[in-house]
Amino acid sequence: MYKNSFPTTPKGRLKLFFTFFDSRWEDLTKENWAKIIYRDFSAGLIVAMTAIPMAMGFAMAMGMRAEHGIIAGALACVIGRTFGGSKYQVYGPTAAFIPVIATLFAKYGPNGGGTFEAAHGFLILVSIIAGLILVLMGIYGFGKYAKLVPNSIIVGFTIGIAVAIALTNLEDILGIESFSSLIGQDENINGGFFQNIYAAMHNLDKLNIYSILLGVFTFTVIKVLLRISIFIPAPVIAIATATLLSATVFANKG
Repeated sequence: MYKNSFPTTPKGRLKLFFTFFDSRWEDLTKENWAKIIYRDFSAGLIVAMTAIPMAMGFAMAMGMRAEHGIIAGALACVIGRTFGGSKYQVYGPTAAFIPVIATLFAKYGPNGGGTFEAAHGFLILVSIIAGLILVLMGIYGFGKYAKLVPNSIIVGFTIGIAVAIALTNLEDILGIESFSSLIGQDENINGGFFQNIYAAMHNLDKLNIYSILLGVFTFTVIKVLLRISIFIPAPVIAIATATLLSATVFANKG
């Protein structure tokens, strides 16, 4: 049933969402289970190395504690994988919620005359309501309307995220101590896209060649290892090696 067609009734969709061993396991056979598990495990490890600190950063950006980000990211993945409608869905922390939750905390938290506990409790209530709405939308097949979204918007949104993530790493690659320390000292810098570019261009004298070398090294190692074999967890090896070099060979290079 699940391999050939998707249920068209709310009852059928609900049953599918609560079916753990469904068509998402169809590529796992007796002949290739070891290869599939290895690839999925290495991919999961690479994603976790990015998602865990990202979830912590997102939580702090919203005014919450770092551990809240770890818990939320983990629960989202577990629940999404267990009850999700497709094995190709992606779950994890997202920057899109930062302005929404930050505004909520600003209104109901200490800055708005309330308490952290009150804001956190209200956030849980809102999350439960949002979750119920998503469940109902899934059961009644609202996902089909996603096909109406133009491909250019999806691609543009994805590229925008890629650019934003790359920009957040710009100061680390260039070895500039921190753009954030420049905010407030220069009226032209407030942390936005063009402001960060401005900060980079006007602080070229602060570049750290060793930091740039580590960045280029990491990128090169990943590209070379992936050309050798896609089964090699290239990002894990590259990041681990770069971290080791920064802590030993380049320990006193700023």
